[in-house]
Amino acid sequence: VVRETEQLVFSNICFHSMLIFIIDVLWRICDGQRFPLAHTVNELLCAAYFIQAAVLGYYWLRYSYFLDPERSMGHGVKRFSFAIPMILLIVLNIASIWTGWVFYVDDNNMYHRGPLIYLQLALATSYLLITFVGAWLNLFSKHKYAQKSKLVAISVLGILPFIGGVAQLPLAGVPVFCVCVTFGLLIVFMENQHQLISIDPLTHLNNR
Repeated sequence: VVRETEQLVFSNICFHSMLIFIIDVLWRICDGQRFPLAHTVNELLCAAYFIQAAVLGYYWLRYSYFLDPERSMGHGVKRFSFAIPMILLIVLNIASIWTGWVFYVDDNNMYHRGPLIYLQLALATSYLLITFVGAWLNLFSKHKYAQKSKLVAISVLGILPFIGGVAQLPLAGVPVFCVCVTFGLLIVFMENQHQLISIDPLTHLNNR
C-alpha cells in the first residue's frame, strides 16, 4: 500500500530475490539433463543467475542509502559509479557463454566454474559488504539513534547473504545463499512493519 520510494526499492529487492530463486530451481532441473536445446538453456540460466546476484546486490546497497538523508547515490556519474560492478558482471557473464570466464557447460550439459568465478563473487558481494559496513558505522552515530533497530536490520541484510554467498562455493548443490537471503529479507520486512505501526508513512510523525 505504501508507495514511497523506499518501499518500492525494497519491493524490487524481494522481486529480484524471488527471480534468482526461480532461476536456481530451473537450473537444478536442467543441469546434466538431456532434451532439445538443453546446453543452451543451461548456459542462459547460469548467466541469468550470476547477473541476478549482481543486480540484487546493487538494490541492497541502494536501499541502505534511503536510511540516511545525509547520504545519496546521486545522479549521473555518481550513480553510474555505483553500478560499475553490476555492469561489469553483466558483461562478463554474457561473455562467459562463449568464453567460459565465469562458468562453462561441458558436453554432458554439466555446469563448471570458470577461472573468474572468484572475481564474480568479489564484485557481487562488494555491494553486501558496503551495505553492512555503512550500517554499522551509522550505528555509532548519536544522531542516528532513532534508526538503530533499522540499521541493525540492514546490516543483517548485508552480512547474511554475504556469508551465504561465500559458503556456497564449497557447498555446491546446497542452496545456502537462498536461505540466507530469505532470512535477511524477513528481518528487514519485520522491521518495516514495526516502523509502519509506530511512524506515519506520510508525515513521518509518531502515530498515536
